[in-house]
Amino acid sequence: MKKALLFGTLVLLVAQAVFAQWTLGPTSEPMFRFWRFDGEYYPPTSKVYFLGGRLPDGTTSGEIYSFNPDSGTFADEMLAMETPISNYKVNLLNDPTGPDSLALYTVGGRNAGGTMIAALQVFYPISGLAMSLTSDPFPGRIGGQMFIPAMGNAVVNNKLYVFGGYETVAAPYNTDSTWVYDPALPAGTRWSNITTARLSERKGYVTAAVVDGKIYGIGGNWTPNGAVPLYNSMRLERFDPANPGAGWVRLADAPDSIAESQAFGFNTNSPYGHGGHIIVVPHCFWGDPIYPECYDYNTATNTWTTFPSNINVPRRDHAGFFVPGNRGSGGIPGMWIFGGRKSGAPPETMIAYSTEYYQLTVGVEEQGGVRLVKKTALEQAAPNPFSGRTVLRYSLAKSGPVSLAIYGITGQKVRTLVSENASAGTHEVAWDGRDAFGKAVGAGVYFARFAAEKVHSTERITVLR
Repeated sequence: MKKALLFGTLVLLVAQAVFAQWTLGPTSEPMFRFWRFDGEYYPPTSKVYFLGGRLPDGTTSGEIYSFNPDSGTFADEMLAMETPISNYKVNLLNDPTGPDSLALYTVGGRNAGGTMIAALQVFYPISGLAMSLTSDPFPGRIGGQMFIPAMGNAVVNNKLYVFGGYETVAAPYNTDSTWVYDPALPAGTRWSNITTARLSERKGYVTAAVVDGKIYGIGGNWTPNGAVPLYNSMRLERFDPANPGAGWVRLADAPDSIAESQAFGFNTNSPYGHGGHIIVVPHCFWGDPIYPECYDYNTATNTWTTFPSNINVPRRDHAGFFVPGNRGSGGIPGMWIFGGRKSGAPPETMIAYSTEYYQLTVGVEEQGGVRLVKKTALEQAAPNPFSGRTVLRYSLAKSGPVSLAIYGITGQKVRTLVSENASAGTHEVAWDGRDAFGKAVGAGVYFARFAAEKVHSTERITVLR
């Protein structure tokens, strides 16, 4: 019996070692072959959207494509951004005035002629509408010139933070500024400059991640004269939106330069593992060669290590996004990267069209065919946003009391979903969008609060009507 259990455990460990690696996914060709672009997972449709990008010949496309992680298929949305851009980040925000409750935003970028622009563009996937928000273009300037914040974008509490930037016309060519966009404010007043938040150096292409509501700015690059070559940075800095007066705090430098990359931040209570860590994929920067190694930063200990798995195709200026879920295969849940630029020339041969994912689990593992929960955690509700019914799933490492309740944005309890002693394992409960009296709640933002063992977590849920 003991031998059988030991053998089963060894098989499990071997299987995990093989499985926990970057895996090549579907290719985006012949649909598109972009670099200097980004994509984002959109919960209402369970798809990822790419809002155009730089093409292999150096021109720029504004065509919008989608990717379905469940089927591994691409689609041409037969839509285009109002202004085709490259060098941008896609940001998911709750939109109180648009046709869809959730929208995908881009700030600035480079247009088809290579000129920096200040347009704030938005795409509404459900309504199929792409437009510029002419009331609130990005106001940031360097020497009076528009600049591209590129990768230095992060969303916390439905506010978009933009930091760092780069342009080629006027000294000092780079900025250390931080701006914030609040979609809840009246049109024409949504941007403000956080004057107390200055990066420790002027730079653009800062790689961003969010952990426990704090923004981490990783690396970046700068130019002394507006021209190439660009000089890369190893610096790591942290900004707490809840305490803007403290500004950016410099932390431990990365082991090597990082710029034009992607990073994935995991909250301390993450059900997907890597709690409190940031995974940089890969540690690329401007110029050649480009490397496949990834880095792992521990926010609790302020230390860097090398991530145990390299990507298969070294690249930079690529898209990156996280796909939630609990399927446990095919990159759901998982970290994903798409496209980007490879080492070498000529241009038509150095653009990647491959995708890669790193498979994650949802706090469980198998041993001898029995699913063992490794961590007590609440998963993201799915679908979210929703109009009829959503399902909340949670995992318990051991039996004990559990509470799960829905609260309104002002803190009032709307409905208790779970209040009982539950067994160890995975559980799920549905919410039909009604309060404790059976009345349908209004459209808007609600919060699911979960407590079990010593774990307390909150998930944001959006109700559509």
